Amino acid sequence: MSTGQEECARQWSPDGAGNGTHVALKGANSSATECTRDEIKHKLVSALKTVAPNAQNIGLEELWALASQIEVNLFQQTLTLDDESNKINKLRDLESKHQQQQQIGIDFAASQQGQGAPPSVFEDYKKLAQSGGQLRTGYTHQYADMDPSVDRSAAREFRAKCRSGEHTGQSSGFVMGFVQCNLVILPKENAFDFLSFALRNPKACPLLSVTSPGDPCPRNIAPGADIRTDIPKYRIWRDGKMSEEVTDITSLWTDDMVAFLVGCSFSWEGLLADAGLCPRHVEEGVNVPMFRTNLKNDKVGPFEGDLVVTFRPYATDKVAEVAAITSQYPGAHGGPIHWGDPSVLGLDDLTKPDWGDAVTIKEGEVPMFWACGISPQTAIMGAKLPLAITHAPGHMFIADVLDCELKVAV
Repeated sequence: MSTGQEECARQWSPDGAGNGTHVALKGANSSATECTRDEIKHKLVSALKTVAPNAQNIGLEELWALASQIEVNLFQQTLTLDDESNKINKLRDLESKHQQQQQIGIDFAASQQGQGAPPSVFEDYKKLAQSGGQLRTGYTHQYADMDPSVDRSAAREFRAKCRSGEHTGQSSGFVMGFVQCNLVILPKENAFDFLSFALRNPKACPLLSVTSPGDPCPRNIAPGADIRTDIPKYRIWRDGKMSEEVTDITSLWTDDMVAFLVGCSFSWEGLLADAGLCPRHVEEGVNVPMFRTNLKNDKVGPFEGDLVVTFRPYATDKVAEVAAITSQYPGAHGGPIHWGDPSVLGLDDLTKPDWGDAVTIKEGEVPMFWACGISPQTAIMGAKLPLAITHAPGHMFIADVLDCELKVAV
């Protein structure tokens, strides 16, 4: 019997605690060790990969689901290959179906056990987010405004290309060193509720600018800019549904509209690249993967929605460094809210983002997640306002502010 078959055939028993959260692994050649139920599934995934040689090409969702089914049976009976032969056959069938899928092979168990990566900060984030006690913008007392001696022409030139229609694509990787912003435009009657919403959800909505009603210029971050034309692509929302994407919203602008500019994680991607930690989507020339989680935003008026996160995979020994770098930029979502098991966020397939593009996930890498400025768009869906305008995912407003000007000591 192969190593993988032996793994599948081992007996598992409850840990005696009565809650079923751990089991003791007992094998012919192994001493009993305590394992969480998720760890059991991680081991089963590895075992199933051994049984089916091309299992690395199978979608993570299906592979995890199979492991979950088998794991449930472990609490009811001894697992043998004969008992679960139908599931193994199904696994082999899935191989041919997914020959073109990228290789997955993420060792979630290693990340959860802290082998090379520190424990996730998720519980701390969740406790703070649910406290209702947050109220801040994307700035801190360390922000000293824009240095007038700095050449900021690169940002202005990019906006001019957007205005002329020369650039209509995503903005990740462009004008490195300058702050990128998410956009929300609402009628004045809804502006106060949204302002409060942003202040109470600062991780997802680090507020950098609010325009006066009818004024299309975010003067404190981009003097001379025109928010109606200077973004590569906009989304138009009617009654909570995205009705169209356009590259110019001048015809929709009215004297009572208020624009909100919210920080974006694209701002620190150049800093990661400079540190030898280039995000995978930048390497592959695609948009960052974005996922809608099972976490609710703090509700204000009609605005709530679900927290959206961006996803970037990193080797376990790089997690702490990536978290430390990004945590210095609260005006760009700051550090990650979680790394490790994506099911904590209600995610089960990292190859199928809700927005953006899938990226290659290498064996042994840890998934890392940051709050995302698409979160307000889920709030707009729920609010069902007659009209709202946002940027298209990945198509950001580039401000005159430098990334380093938002950096804080942590």
